[in-house]
Amino acid sequence: MSISCCDTVPQSDSSFKALTKAVVAWQERLQAGLSRSIEASDQTMGHLEEQILQKTREVERALLEEASQKKADQAPPVCPVCAGKLSRVTQGHERSYQSRFGIVTELGVGVASVGVFQPIIC
Repeated sequence: MSISCCDTVPQSDSSFKALTKAVVAWQERLQAGLSRSIEASDQTMGHLEEQILQKTREVERALLEEASQKKADQAPPVCPVCAGKLSRVTQGHERSYQSRFGIVTELGVGVASVGVFQPIIC
């Protein structure tokens, strides 16, 4: 019996806008950085690894930012103290977090745990 990797990957109904834009920019930066590193006679495979790692961080950060925003948008607006439904919800709040990929910013309604932010108005 033969199983390919494509058989086990679930199809996603949602797309991440940040991914397309970030991957194009990543590809350009990565190719330029790797070309410079390849041409530099004093750089080793370790330098190539570091180039790839550094250039990939922005793609990971952008994707994390968009995915965490989608998660925050799904969180019901409840009071973190009494768990009651909020009587007023305000828009336009921004919160930033330091992640392993860099600073991630969420906008909109959104308190919380795991990066979900909601204004507290009981």
